[in-house]
Amino acid sequence: MGYGVEGYSFGCTIGPLSDETIAALDRAAASHRTICLLFPQPLLLELVTLERREPQRVRIVGRISKAVKASESAREG
Repeated sequence: MGYGVEGYSFGCTIGPLSDETIAALDRAAASHRTICLLFPQPLLLELVTLERREPQRVRIVGRISKAVKASESAREG
């Protein structure tokens, strides 16, 4: 996780993933859709890029969506 000019970014490598899941992630990244990763709390990423690491592993990097930050502020307030 990091912070830059464009806001907070997040990256992780996940796997093993099925070919269908990797294809769906590729389509979502190519069409600039938001991707939701389910950790203990959902994490919405936008401006996502994917990089193949191994046959069934990918590195996902994206900017944390403002919608997530707004919902966190509402819970804290």
